Amino acid sequence: MAIPQAIQSAGGIMVTRSDRSTSKKSRGALWGWAAILFLVLGAGSLATSAMSQAFEKSQAALAEAERVKNVPTVSSLVAVGQDLRETMAVLEKIPNVPGANYELAQSDLQKLRASLEEVEYNRQAMESLKAAEDLAMEAAVLVQNPPHPVQVWREAEEKWQEAIANLEAIPADCYVAQKSQEKLSAYRSNRAAIGKRVAIAQKAVKFSNQGSAKISEGNYKVAIQYFDQAVGLNPNLAEAYLGRGIALSELGNDRKAIEDYDRAVKFNPNLPQTYYYRGWSRYQLGNEAQALADYDEAIRLEPDYAEAYLERGGLRYQGELEQEAIEDWEKAAELFSDRGDLENYQIAQNAIAILQNNLELTADEFDEFDDANDANDAELAECEKLAESDSWPETCPPRDKIYVRRRRRRIRILDLPINSGSGSTGDTGKNTGSDTDKNTGSDRSFGSSGSRTRGGSFRRRRKRR
Repeated sequence: MAIPQAIQSAGGIMVTRSDRSTSKKSRGALWGWAAILFLVLGAGSLATSAMSQAFEKSQAALAEAERVKNVPTVSSLVAVGQDLRETMAVLEKIPNVPGANYELAQSDLQKLRASLEEVEYNRQAMESLKAAEDLAMEAAVLVQNPPHPVQVWREAEEKWQEAIANLEAIPADCYVAQKSQEKLSAYRSNRAAIGKRVAIAQKAVKFSNQGSAKISEGNYKVAIQYFDQAVGLNPNLAEAYLGRGIALSELGNDRKAIEDYDRAVKFNPNLPQTYYYRGWSRYQLGNEAQALADYDEAIRLEPDYAEAYLERGGLRYQGELEQEAIEDWEKAAELFSDRGDLENYQIAQNAIAILQNNLELTADEFDEFDDANDANDAELAECEKLAESDSWPETCPPRDKIYVRRRRRRIRILDLPINSGSGSTGDTGKNTGSDTDKNTGSDRSFGSSGSRTRGGSFRRRRKRR
């Protein structure tokens, strides 16, 4: 009888195909374990050495984390944290197989994680301390060489407050808790001192703004008193020097006015109004070249400064630069029109018309013009004399009206006849109203919208011929 091919004899043992398959799987599993054992144990000294180094590094990292507690710095804590993470990454790869020291690795990992948590906790505290110290240094540097404008004091106060907030956020159980508390006390004292400086600077601004209001009323002597108080509290307040200079100029003391304008430039060289008003005073003293330079600078700082174009046009006309004068007056007219100032727009247009039509006044017309203004000046002088120790006399015209008439004497285009037949327009005077910024307390008086003179040097040049 033939033996089926599916059944074969092997030493008396019958082996089926299914038995051979199972045998192959068993041999594969054994080879797998053999490979693992070879990697963990069979790789011999290589595997053992790597694990040994990992455990040594673990102990070293834990020891370094303890050491930096004594003299912690942000950089040292960052370095220790990185070392702890690298060590943890190595130990986390050790498998849970016999002979791999898996339990020891897990024990060290637990210690490393706790140490890393403590290091990170204190690193954040150290960073808060470092940020507070940096802010304190910035605040201290900011207020060196006082006095300063109110904005500077406020900025310093804000830095101290931010530094205090950083210190207050530091936990009481961290490495630098005692040091942060010591600094917190000092920083609070510094903030209080700066707060007093802010109050003084704000008071100076208030006096300056009150002086500005008096200028708008034409009360120059009282305005000067307010400005004196302002610079007494804050000798670096540029706006107060500017205001006092304007008041002095209106009282006829252009030399003293220029001294104040110079101070204003020293403490704030970026105020275009200072150059504008100094240009006027320099022109009054016959320094046309310096006046022109001032108007140039005012326009450079504020390219839309319509009044500066109007004045510079007058000076350029006086210097025989008629085309440049027309360009300035056209620019002034455009800017006045854009902001709806029709009165000054008409003045600029009148200037252009006079120049383009080459109008001349007869000697009789000049005499008539001057006589009328001389009478107005005399009337105002008498009223101001009566008002020095009292309120504005009832027998005098309203202060603002006579003030406007007096200012017409300085307007060298306003009352000149022009071919177009349009009549003369009134002068609105200076717009030096005070507007204190509610957020910063800064003085924003003497805006460029306030024209001191209308028409530049045009009339004076005509009269000198």
